[in-house]
Amino acid sequence: MKNHSTLSEKGRSAIGWAGLDARIGTSNFLLYAIYGIVSPYLQILLRGLGYSPAVVGFLLGLYEIAGIAGPVFISRAVDGNGRYRGALALCSLLVVATTVPLVLVHNTLATALSIIAFSLGIKSLIPILDASVMTLTERTHKTGNEEMDSLPKPKYGYGLLRSMGSAGFVVMAIILQILPGFDHSPPRVFGIWIMASTVAFGLTLTFIPEIDSIPKKRREKERAARARLDPVFLLGLAVIALNRMGMSAISSFFSLYVKEELGWDAVSGLWAFAAAVEIPFLIVSGRLIKRWGAMKIMSISSLSIAVRLIIYALFPSPAGAVAGQILHSASYGLFQPAAVAFVSYKYPPEKRAMGMALYMGIGVGMPFFFGSSTGGVIVETLGYRVLFAVFSLFAIASVVLYRLNGRVLDEVGGARMKGRL
Repeated sequence: MKNHSTLSEKGRSAIGWAGLDARIGTSNFLLYAIYGIVSPYLQILLRGLGYSPAVVGFLLGLYEIAGIAGPVFISRAVDGNGRYRGALALCSLLVVATTVPLVLVHNTLATALSIIAFSLGIKSLIPILDASVMTLTERTHKTGNEEMDSLPKPKYGYGLLRSMGSAGFVVMAIILQILPGFDHSPPRVFGIWIMASTVAFGLTLTFIPEIDSIPKKRREKERAARARLDPVFLLGLAVIALNRMGMSAISSFFSLYVKEELGWDAVSGLWAFAAAVEIPFLIVSGRLIKRWGAMKIMSISSLSIAVRLIIYALFPSPAGAVAGQILHSASYGLFQPAAVAFVSYKYPPEKRAMGMALYMGIGVGMPFFFGSSTGGVIVETLGYRVLFAVFSLFAIASVVLYRLNGRVLDEVGGARMKGRL
């Protein structure tokens, strides 16, 4: 008996090379359009609820730490049954449902609970979608799964498909920038935009093939196996975590820095500019990773973050803000594909969603939690410039850790990818 999720022959024939790439690209575009609202404005939304910078930092820390549990739990289920689309739909519904109390209830405990639930949904979307894309793009042989083997392999690699996400971020950020007075909108306005963009993304989930990532017998065998946290993977996560710790000062407080320190109503425009300059780097990242290795590219990203933070600290002006945003090209445009490449090497397709969740949790979530929590206190006591100067040290530490362990990470850690991106 055929699996009930198997596409019809007509449906399969409709998904050509360009068709499948276009579908994946559209989903990426609309997913990151959501982040085009959340990344620049979540900190401003919380400030608009009347909370101090220290409380905002604590709430953003909760947002990051809660984002660890959701992806790990959901990814275990996805790795077990290969149902990426259903998991993405569930997470999208959770985002919409929890946005309402987040923007309407002005109570610290209620806000904390709402942002935890909101994070469980929105933080799970990226690792699950990335896992599904990597599963489709890196296939080099028959898997034995009828549904998987009947699908064409996307023409383009992860980097180019992911660049469509950056385009979505840019378009959304530009739209919000040109709306008069949007930076000063009440929280409910931000909430309406978040919910509308999430619904739009949810409608594209029919574009993503609902497939089993591995054959049934192999899946049952692998389901019992635990994901291995080998020393090299943990070492790679440490390099990633220090990188993201430095970046947390930007992700959590750059919008407030622009609005409160510089007095400049250009939050969306600056974020759109940053996302735009990362696109060329996303496109060429696959070639760079194949040539130099994922973790070496990671160290370049860390160095760019350190320089970027120092610029913000030394040049508190619109020109300094723009100059720092240019470095987002390497801070994220090189970072994300390199991190995904490293995880993909260490985790086979049947454990890919779990590997991505561990990366997002340990490598990204935990550093952002500590960065947001401590960063708010530093801002209140010493100011934004000291915050950026202090956090540049974490990015420098990431470079040093890689330099001390480069041979292990490049060779044993599988950073030298072969045809994966």
